[in-house]
Amino acid sequence: MGVAFGGTFYDLLAYNGKLYTVYDTVYAYDGVSWAVAQPSIGAISLAVYDNKLFVGTANTGLVHQFDGTTWSSVWVTSEPILTELEVHDGKLYLGTNPGGHIYAFDGSSWSLCFDSPEETVGALASFNGMLFAGTSSSGLIYLMGGTAPSSVDLYLHASGSTLFLDNLAPGGSTAKFRDSSSLNFNSGNPWKEIGTWDSVAGSIPPPATTLTELGDLKVWLGLKNSDDQGTRFDLRAEVYKNGVPIAAGETLCITGVTRNPALAKEVLVAFGTIPSVSITSTDVISVKILARIGTDGAGGLCGGHSNAVGVRMYFDSLSRPANLKATF
Repeated sequence: MGVAFGGTFYDLLAYNGKLYTVYDTVYAYDGVSWAVAQPSIGAISLAVYDNKLFVGTANTGLVHQFDGTTWSSVWVTSEPILTELEVHDGKLYLGTNPGGHIYAFDGSSWSLCFDSPEETVGALASFNGMLFAGTSSSGLIYLMGGTAPSSVDLYLHASGSTLFLDNLAPGGSTAKFRDSSSLNFNSGNPWKEIGTWDSVAGSIPPPATTLTELGDLKVWLGLKNSDDQGTRFDLRAEVYKNGVPIAAGETLCITGVTRNPALAKEVLVAFGTIPSVSITSTDVISVKILARIGTDGAGGLCGGHSNAVGVRMYFDSLSRPANLKATF
């Protein structure tokens, strides 16, 4: 069964026991018949917020409000077409054309919250703690607020003998370093620790979040002793939450490592896909870095010397900003 009004209807929404629709005029259906609720205001969008029906318009830029008894004009924008209304996180959001803006109403005042590069914000939806905005003419979907993924660069630092991680990039000009103990392939080639860096308070986004991805660890390697020139190395990184392992990665058969600090070798260690891990601001994230003599992936020596006095890792300076990226 269809009811013919003529024209194009832009929205349908239930409010206060009735179904409302808009095509210039606002119409209401009580379950039996349709009636004009508010005539000829250029209505094109609807939303219910704070127990009131809000109506966006075309050509006038007016926002109308109906409290169940009385209609009123509550705000006028600088743009003529108010394409979409959506409630998200306790606020009412409004998309526009032709400026491609999103405005937010907190119950007392309106404010511009997003100035998109698009011509039109034509669709808004609240989903999974985020506000999604569909646009034209680029056809992009934007998201804002809530639990949108964010990335934090965690940098390796040292203060005296204390090693720590935080989200502040190093500012010093002189790199710090840590050495492994001696490495020997013929003695079982065990991993030898270079150091463990623990996160400090404030490094992780509060109050609680989920770690979903780890980017590559980036460090710089050199030799502890120039006699070891030509030795190849493996590097391993392990990531822990409160002492419990959550990720690990290895880079094998690293060549070109030299004693000259100015020629330190940049090395990346990839962690691959990790399981999602719940993190709070009080949890401690640790990164342990280890080294051994270089291998070929099957456990065999990949060339070069079979032992070394140690490998040296540089970090914590403008030129050696050792870090890994964590996505929450």
